[in-house]
Amino acid sequence: MSGLDQSRPEVTTQPTGPQHCEFHNSGNVTRNPATREALWKLIKPLTLGLIGGLSLGAGIYYYRELAKASEAQGQPLSMLLTHADVRTVLAHIDAGEINELTAYLRDLIESLRLAGCDVAAIAAVAPHICITQLAALSPLPIVSILEAIRDELERRQLRRVALFGHRHVIETDLYGALPGVDVVRPRPDETAAIARTYAAVVSRGGVSEDRALFRDIAEELCRRERLDAIVLAGTDLSILFESEEPGFPAIDCSQIHIRAITQRLA
Repeated sequence: MSGLDQSRPEVTTQPTGPQHCEFHNSGNVTRNPATREALWKLIKPLTLGLIGGLSLGAGIYYYRELAKASEAQGQPLSMLLTHADVRTVLAHIDAGEINELTAYLRDLIESLRLAGCDVAAIAAVAPHICITQLAALSPLPIVSILEAIRDELERRQLRRVALFGHRHVIETDLYGALPGVDVVRPRPDETAAIARTYAAVVSRGGVSEDRALFRDIAEELCRRERLDAIVLAGTDLSILFESEEPGFPAIDCSQIHIRAITQRLA
């Protein structure tokens, strides 16, 4: 060992994750989990496990936008995508089967963990109906779209909004995740039109008539209820308005979520 600088730290790793990364200095081993994770990230970027398939276009949209965001930040994107069956997920939501939905998503996250992922995210709003239960059981930390939305509304000081998306998103005021925000529900006929059209967009993709309907309802709501913004609480709404400005004050939840994921991976 003569000729070596004995004060120089050494990093030894095994290829199974940060829990196996040890920092040696003068014979001492640092066992602080945060230190091990920080050292491991210097060697290997965090890998995202993304649950897509809700709808098919949602996962593709997230992948494309995450790749663009990572490239803009000059960081590599390490990601695995798994497919959730939209019919299974919506059936559990419609039936109020929260435990069953939680178990279904938890199994998907476990498969992502076994494949080497470090953090998980769901490329859809509606499945977050079970996020509290899922976060408690998940084998990986989850970047929640609900937390990202709440933080963005607070940051922009938006206090009076309406929600567009799945019927359950509207009727639960986004699962009660927006304390301190006055969530104004559309009239029953407006809610029915929003939910029906959104379901069609998820199923077949969006067309110009869909944009026109959402725009008409949004403009009426903003005028009648004096809203600060419409929250586009559905990935397919982000896709629908991707090539054309909404024409009303809007909060794009998918873009907010993608930004939060990118920050978590950095």
